[in-house]
Amino acid sequence: MAKCKSCDSITINGVHTHEPRCPDAWRDEGRECLECGEKFKPDSIHHEVCDDCEVPDEDDEDDE
Repeated sequence: MAKCKSCDSITINGVHTHEPRCPDAWRDEGRECLECGEKFKPDSIHHEVCDDCEVPDEDDEDDE
């Protein structure tokens, strides 16, 4: 893994670890989608829903 530009990150037992409160730690974390519960890698610090759930299905649109 690349060295973090925002903290003095280290590798412990083969696991890349950021300093506590590192503003870029989200880049290396896996998150659970708030919609479906699947694990995904976020694109931004506020990315909470996986790409599959982010795009609305065409079948779900109301045709009024």
